[in-house]
This record gives sequence, C-alpha cells and structure tokens, in this order.
Amino acid sequence: MKVSRRAELSGMAYELGMDFDPKPSFPDIKLLSAFKLFKHGHSKKITNQFQRSDEQLESKAQIFDYQYTIQAGNTPVTKRQTVCFIQSKQLELPIFYLRPETWIDRFKQYLGWEDIDFVHYPDFSKKYYLSGEMEELVRELFKDDVLHYFTLKDGWHVEGIGFFLIIYRDGKLLNADSIRVINKIGIDIFQLFK
Repeated sequence: MKVSRRAELSGMAYELGMDFDPKPSFPDIKLLSAFKLFKHGHSKKITNQFQRSDEQLESKAQIFDYQYTIQAGNTPVTKRQTVCFIQSKQLELPIFYLRPETWIDRFKQYLGWEDIDFVHYPDFSKKYYLSGEMEELVRELFKDDVLHYFTLKDGWHVEGIGFFLIIYRDGKLLNADSIRVINKIGIDIFQLFK
C-alpha cells in the first residue's frame, strides 16, 4: 500500500525534530512578500509546514510547500516548490538573489548586463547568477567558504533580506527524503552567513 506524501512528510518532521502542520495559518506570510519568489502570481497557498524554533538563538526554521498561479496566455499555470525559510537575529544580510545561471543570462552579459562574478571562482560564476542592491556588501557576504560551498551545489535559489533567508529549487516539490537535504542545506547556509 502506498503511503501518502503527507504521511511521509509527517514522519520526516518527527525524524528532524520539527513540528508538522499540513494546513498552517502561517502568520509570517507578510514577511515573505519582500522576496522575489513571493511577488509572482496569485492564489498563493502554503501547506505541509515543518517548523523548529530556538528561543535562545532567537531563530526559527520552516520548510513548507508553496504554490501560486500565473497566467500563460489564457491558461492558468500553477507552480509548486518546497521552500526553506530561516529567520534569525544572527543574520544581517544585504538584499541578494542567487539562482542558477541560464543561457539568457550569458546572452545579457554579452550585451553588457552584468551579475556579480568572482574572478577567483570561475566555476561559481558560470553556475550561478548573483545580484544584490549593494554589490560591495554582497561580495563581503560571499566569502571564499560560501563560494566554494555553492560551487559544489547545483540548482539552488537563495534569497536574503536582513534577518530572513529562503532556499528553494524553482518549481520542485520535494519528497520526504529531499526534505532532509533542504534542511541540511538550510543549516549549512545559515552557518555560513551568520
């Protein structure tokens, strides 16, 4: 008998020591509206929320499924992905956006549009498009250990604003085993950025 995704996620939450709520009220939704991911579409919905809080560190980690709908011509298209959202006063992040680089980005560079590249990390610069409002502060955040970490990882989107950080794979709803992966990556990135 096949186990439902919700049951698998509930079991994974227990394994990770996190609370699980399949239909959260999510009072933090307004905090998310500043991120690029949450500016798109309509009919936004958050489900299957994992949550862990650490009062001493004044931090909270959440993993949840997020969906929204966009119009593609006359056809509505619903996009879904699993998101890791970290809030912590230990973070003091400049506004930045990191995503996999595409051929369109390379074409734009040919036309003179630039992203933030690092001469000593050409593999990172080929893999990822990085932008931010204050380039100097973003460069300070992306130290050697951060650049090395992402050079070894593929396909992640990361956005940071002040005390808030989100991590996701665009359009990827993660299975229970992959929740373990995004949780680990969230912990790693938090440690690198704090």
